Amino acid sequence: MWVKGINDTLQFATNANNTSDEERAKFLQILQAGLIRYVIKTNYINDIFFKYNAPSEIAEVKDRWDSWVFNLSSSAWLNAQKTYSNTSINSSFNIDRVTEKWKYNFNIYHNYNEQKYELTDGKLFSYNKSLYISSLIVKSITNHWSAGTDIGSQYSTYSNLKSGYYVLPAIEYNIFPYSESSRKQLTIRYNIGFKYNEYIDTTIYNKLHEILFTESLKIGYKVIQKWGDINITIYGQNYMHDFTKNSLSTSFTADIRIAKGLSFNIYGYYSFVRNQLSLSKAGATQEEILLQQRELQTNYTYYCSLGLTYTFGSIYNNVVNPRFTN
Repeated sequence: MWVKGINDTLQFATNANNTSDEERAKFLQILQAGLIRYVIKTNYINDIFFKYNAPSEIAEVKDRWDSWVFNLSSSAWLNAQKTYSNTSINSSFNIDRVTEKWKYNFNIYHNYNEQKYELTDGKLFSYNKSLYISSLIVKSITNHWSAGTDIGSQYSTYSNLKSGYYVLPAIEYNIFPYSESSRKQLTIRYNIGFKYNEYIDTTIYNKLHEILFTESLKIGYKVIQKWGDINITIYGQNYMHDFTKNSLSTSFTADIRIAKGLSFNIYGYYSFVRNQLSLSKAGATQEEILLQQRELQTNYTYYCSLGLTYTFGSIYNNVVNPRFTN
């Protein structure tokens, strides 16, 4: 139903612990309330009755978690046959707290992957494992400015890192007010800080450990409209002891509505790479190269995808039937 000149935007919030059914019920309640302005213009209004469930007493809602949200996940993957097996284990722990003035984020991510092959001339075994810990604290200064610090550590056999630590303070400016961020953003973020790396093997620069001072600049543009959404990012980083050790990357995602039910999807990423300081001097074995278990020297990396999505059929089919759901 559409009435010329009447346009409403309705919003509602759900608790992080709500089930999908509770979120669906809340959405339906808000949608029904929003349709009243349209129905009142028709004869259907004569068949609608209203009921107000008044609370027994008005009590102040207190959040016992104080806006903190916790997420813990773990998964394992096993694929095997007579001459091959692959095992992958992933675990993550995430803590978030987002308010109007502050934003806190803490992440732990662990990954282990191994592959075994039975070859005619023997057995082949290869693995990699990694651990990443990061913490982000952001303070809202004005409707355009914000400041924060990114702190973390990492371990990665793929990247030849026995241990790595970093502290990267940053400041960000949004050309548009943050109050409009659900529709559009144009942000400029500058990071400056230091890293300490201890390597598993001696690097191609004959280092077993080093302190690195680094800076980066990130420009991001996002727009969400009725015709679709676009997200563009440009990111540059360099090490201060040698400005030739740098990287420059750009990414682009878009979901564009071509016609009713038809949309065009695109994703692309390209990076100029000149900052691989942790590469092992010993290099990688033929097996590690084929199985992509170690980082290799390169001047660039890219990936992209294109696609079309077309949806058509009944607009009245809103029945939920969960039988045989995959």
